[in-house]
Amino acid sequence: MKYGLLINALVSLVLGFNCTLACADIDSKMGPIPEKGTLDIHASLLYLQPTNNDLKYAVFVFNTQPYDQDWAYQVLNSPYVPAFEIGGDYAFANSAYHVSLDWMHLSSTNSASKQANPAVTLSTVQFVAPPYDVGPAVFGIKHVDSSVSFKFDNVGLHAARAFEFDNGTLQTKLFTGINLLNIKQTVTTRFSDYPGALPTSVTYGTLPDPSYSFQTANKSEYLGAGPDFGIDVLYRMNYGFSMVTQAQGLLTVGRIRSSDQFTSTSARLMEVGIPLSQQLLSSPDMTQVVPGFDAKLGLAYQFTSINLPNLAIEAGYCVAVYMNAISNLNPSNLVQVGTNNGTPEFATGTMAIQSTDSRQSTLSFNGPYVDLKLQMMS
Repeated sequence: MKYGLLINALVSLVLGFNCTLACADIDSKMGPIPEKGTLDIHASLLYLQPTNNDLKYAVFVFNTQPYDQDWAYQVLNSPYVPAFEIGGDYAFANSAYHVSLDWMHLSSTNSASKQANPAVTLSTVQFVAPPYDVGPAVFGIKHVDSSVSFKFDNVGLHAARAFEFDNGTLQTKLFTGINLLNIKQTVTTRFSDYPGALPTSVTYGTLPDPSYSFQTANKSEYLGAGPDFGIDVLYRMNYGFSMVTQAQGLLTVGRIRSSDQFTSTSARLMEVGIPLSQQLLSSPDMTQVVPGFDAKLGLAYQFTSINLPNLAIEAGYCVAVYMNAISNLNPSNLVQVGTNNGTPEFATGTMAIQSTDSRQSTLSFNGPYVDLKLQMMS
């Protein structure tokens, strides 16, 4: 479904390019052709919300046990954070062709936590658990902390051709080039507060353990490059104002790596001389194809004063989507201990893995932006 939407968007862009070229052949000029080369330098401040469709860090279970339960996923919802973009566009003298170089950077960290009722009772049981094990062994876990960090860098090198319609009222640029994409995500989750659990007719009880905790650190990193193509449109209005829009599709190929570092401690482990248990899940680097799409819509103002003849300001909203850019590696099944109630799975602080699961997910951004552009003659 996601690939279908991307393909439709890319096809629409291609058809739009063809229509623009056809119109250009009939009733357009080559574009605003400068007698001298011009360099546009711009700097953008963006306020973006990075999102991922796979950021469930825990399950909060509440109500009476074991036959009357409510399950609520706990999700890391990232806030809007500042990002920046800088770049330059050079228009060749006596030509409708341009070259440009742009760099966008975002770094974000967000955290969340959940505290269950610390009371040990069967009338109103509450606990938190990892999404991959919500069985009796975790009935006694009462607290979870989680955080997610994103790091995003995109460098684009483009060549463009400009067209002009209706005596410069409408200006468009068709561009294509190479994108370098680097995306990192780290999700760290720590479970603690183990006051124990009472036995029921179908589950065992566990003793309290003040030293109990375990943590997972899931890391994903993608580095790739590939072609893109897009269109810029500027529609001039009165009093120096203009409507601006941009749409771009890209397809990068690169290497992706993922790992999950598990560390834990408990009284049971300390009794046998293990102060800290450490386990690492990892997968070999793999080749990954990451399609993407981004778009902007904004309002620009060209200053006309004598002191600011070549300065423009633009403000608007932007969105971006990068599919399969993040790999999440997690256990999917854990070894059960059978009838040995003295050492129930997580109650010992260990993680005995039976199988693992690797999933790809989508990274997206959305939010407002403000851009300042200064034009200089060469």
